[in-house]
Amino acid sequence: MQSIHSDSLWVEIERLASASCCRVDAVAYTTDDELIQFGKGDLLVVDASDQAIRAGQTSHSVLQRAFDRGAKLYCYQGLHAKLIVFDDTVVIGSANLSRSSRHNLIEAGIVTDDPSSVAAARFFVEQLAKQSNQIDEAFLERIGKIEVVRHGPVSVRRPEIRTGPTEVSGVDCYVSFSDKSKETEGVHRSWVDARRYGFVSAGGKDKYVKAMNRLSLGDRVFVYIPIYGYVAVGIVMEKACRMSQFLVEVDGKTVPIKEAPLTSEQPFRFENEPEIAERLVRVRWIEDHAKKDALKQDAFDPPLFTNPEVVCNLKNSPKTVEALKEHFGLSE
Repeated sequence: MQSIHSDSLWVEIERLASASCCRVDAVAYTTDDELIQFGKGDLLVVDASDQAIRAGQTSHSVLQRAFDRGAKLYCYQGLHAKLIVFDDTVVIGSANLSRSSRHNLIEAGIVTDDPSSVAAARFFVEQLAKQSNQIDEAFLERIGKIEVVRHGPVSVRRPEIRTGPTEVSGVDCYVSFSDKSKETEGVHRSWVDARRYGFVSAGGKDKYVKAMNRLSLGDRVFVYIPIYGYVAVGIVMEKACRMSQFLVEVDGKTVPIKEAPLTSEQPFRFENEPEIAERLVRVRWIEDHAKKDALKQDAFDPPLFTNPEVVCNLKNSPKTVEALKEHFGLSE
């Protein structure tokens, strides 16, 4: 499981906190323990430097309560990380543990139970703790005497940010991704680019644009490349847009895909013709494979569903859906 949360981030954190037995955390600033009450068995690394305490960025009283409940506390000045391990799940994002983060600011985080990610996060916090100053009774007594000088509150209205669905909430769809032949596939659109940046696309004719526009948020798409077979399954995260409007992340920066490295040779072939310009639909891949590892439709009897149309609803092809779910390791 891996999902991205913004408006729902604190609901997810509260759910995980209430169900977990052990928390291993590195959160730069901590002033609120309403959702997570650290106690025996928990490990927390924060920036509890004199500057952070004086500015009200980390709370002495919150740390004191956690210490009294038996949590192991450490101070690392200059810490800016925000990650929380709840048993076998980790939340990595932008949010500090504060009322401001919960109620005023736009935060986002990735929640995953991927074993390697959880283990790496836990190892990071444990190693960070070894390089930190332990917060003991003497430390707490000293910072408790520091005068807190808070700046005036900033009035911010947090807008609703839709980060896309975190699970299947639409229909199962077949999506054909290719040019017209094996020789030209990749000249106009590339599966390598689609895997890397998370999208399916079509264009060049009005009917292809309309097909992309039919895909809705939450639809689960099974991607088929003619000649090769089925290569991926994912969830639609955004409605279709023109290539010039599609944003991707490159080296930590968000840029238009036209500024990103691409393997296709003519990616903007129809961009000057708005009515038929390539339409991209953002997809969060659940499982994706290279073309050489595609699942052949004729490996089954009867063969898996295929169609010359770009987008098809698979409601009348339950055997194909079940075969693809098994192939991609889907539980539902």
